[in-house]
Amino acid sequence: MPQAKTTRRMNNEELLQTADAMRAFVEGKPIQLRLIGAKEWIDHATIPGEFPSWDVMNFLYRPKPQSKRVHWSKPEHVPGPVCWIKFGEKNTELLVVAIDVDGVRFDGAITTSWKSLAGSTHIPAALHSTDRVTWHACEAEEQ
Repeated sequence: MPQAKTTRRMNNEELLQTADAMRAFVEGKPIQLRLIGAKEWIDHATIPGEFPSWDVMNFLYRPKPQSKRVHWSKPEHVPGPVCWIKFGEKNTELLVVAIDVDGVRFDGAITTSWKSLAGSTHIPAALHSTDRVTWHACEAEEQ
């Protein structure tokens, strides 16, 4: 009768990812696991005092990717379907009428680049709104 396999050779990437997950867990950061052969990563439910099984025969482990705030730099960052932009608190609100890889175009054929929306030492960073009441920095979350 064939004997069940009790070991699995990890490649360098898996080994480093698991070590990073262990370090993240010890530091109280969230981790994820994935059944070997599956596509979806799932969050490890952290229960105080409970440790992951670290079953490397059947699962892969990694620190949970953290999102970060970035200035708009591509069309999918712009909320919609309707969005207004203004440069500074008291400036004119401009309706976005087109979005492309170079930036945004406003009503009246005015165009601005993604870089201009981030602001500079002389120009305040742009703010955006979808309701013309609540204004936010032109930033998006990315993994």
